Amino acid sequence: AKVYSRIGKKIVTAVKAGGPDPDTNATLKSVLKEARALSVPQDNIERCIKRAQDSSQEAYNEVMYEAIGPGGVGLLIEVLTDNNNRAASEVRKVINKGGGKVASPGAVAFNFERKGVLRLDLARKFEDDLLMAATEAGADDIVSVPEGGFAVYTQPSDMMAVVDALAHQGFNVAPENINIEMVALNHHDVDDDHAASTLQLIESLEDLDDVNQVFHNMN
Repeated sequence: AKVYSRIGKKIVTAVKAGGPDPDTNATLKSVLKEARALSVPQDNIERCIKRAQDSSQEAYNEVMYEAIGPGGVGLLIEVLTDNNNRAASEVRKVINKGGGKVASPGAVAFNFERKGVLRLDLARKFEDDLLMAATEAGADDIVSVPEGGFAVYTQPSDMMAVVDALAHQGFNVAPENINIEMVALNHHDVDDDHAASTLQLIESLEDLDDVNQVFHNMN
């Protein structure tokens, strides 16, 4: 449901900025391609396009808040909102209650890079084949993840092309495992107590309607 809400807000924003025709609105065309890749129902897409043409519907603004969580973990809070004041107030309140503090612009973001991220639940024996296919598809990197499987990193503009190229090689990426994320360049070690507090803070932030995604650099 969170994915549908995020895509819906992006559709509304794209239509507000450039009109409802994807043939003349490149941003909308890109968002609709993402929506289909994520299996967003066509009815939802059409409702969002229609809603965006209602003059009473405000456009959504994308805002990135920065914070320091328990134990010094860096947090980036991505917000899509039609009310900046409400979003800022709610995010600040949750951060303070969760033992964190709001950071000044750039204090956390310098350690993150925007990437396309594809997650595949594959056995280790497929690593070499996946590496070759991902490299040929134009991916930037492939890493094994602790919980199992692999993450393939791409430039955001190349993400869907890499998804298509991998599919042609027999590596299908589930729609819910395709995302644009802020990826930490350097990670931060914390003890178990601070890790638990940070995860609780992230969960509380993600529960806010205006919050789209929360990124962190915790090991």
